[in-house]
Amino acid sequence: MKKSLHKIAALLCTAAVLLSLSSCWLFKNGVGNNYPQGKCYLSEDGNIAIYHEAEAGKGNLSGRIMYEEAVVTDIWLTFNTNTGFVTVSDSKGTLFTADTKTGEKTCVFRIGSDPRGLGFSGEIKFTDTGVRDLPDKFVKILYKPENTSLEYWILNDVKNEDFSEHYLDPGMIGASLYYGKGYEPKDGIEPEKYVKYTVSAWPDYSSVGTRYVTEIEITDPEVTFLGLTVDSSVEDFKKVFEPMGFEFGSESDPYPGGTKCEWSGRYYAVTLIKRESGNAVYINAPVTNKEGIVF
Repeated sequence: MKKSLHKIAALLCTAAVLLSLSSCWLFKNGVGNNYPQGKCYLSEDGNIAIYHEAEAGKGNLSGRIMYEEAVVTDIWLTFNTNTGFVTVSDSKGTLFTADTKTGEKTCVFRIGSDPRGLGFSGEIKFTDTGVRDLPDKFVKILYKPENTSLEYWILNDVKNEDFSEHYLDPGMIGASLYYGKGYEPKDGIEPEKYVKYTVSAWPDYSSVGTRYVTEIEITDPEVTFLGLTVDSSVEDFKKVFEPMGFEFGSESDPYPGGTKCEWSGRYYAVTLIKRESGNAVYINAPVTNKEGIVF
């Protein structure tokens, strides 16, 4: 009886050792449920990339997140290597926490908390891209979304030379107003169909040395943005912007026989105006004036 008990105890010890070794191997090779070991993981919606070890003191992995197809922010991921629990942070603090499950080429984040109320919920599935380089959208200076024929997109970080061949409206103070190529006024008369870009400091007028596209005005129905045009329906706009987290603010009738609809996001807002004389869209990123600068 004693020998049998000794044999059972020995077998249990052996099993425990093998299980421990197996768990260590799975974690080391990124096949278990602790954290991704691939070169670059991209979320299903293409808006979050996890790509390499973080700078010392900032977490285990680095990443970037794109908000509203416009603003890219650095993020850092800190993992509990025993549980797979991850805290994802940016320069302002925690974005969200999650439990993770990592396969050979995939990783799933199950969101646990969203302390800043930024809308992170459910699951985020990542796939290993197999390459170390980040997708272009996270590094391209003058990024534009797909299905967009505009020369520049909202909150593009631009330089003076980017508009060297554009007509500059001399009447703007505190910012620069440019007409898109081919839309310049003739004999002082503005064309009926046009695209205009407002360039200013951002996020505040005191942000010295910054030049961003902070407003785009579109009346040309041939111009596309996110697959939409000024002639697209209100429902079409809802289908594009509301899944991106934009809130439908209001629908009013400021013009005879016309309507005005607004969608507000974290970084910019979209206004659609429908009227008999022609439709228009305004894409605007608000700029604060904390120092009360007088122009």
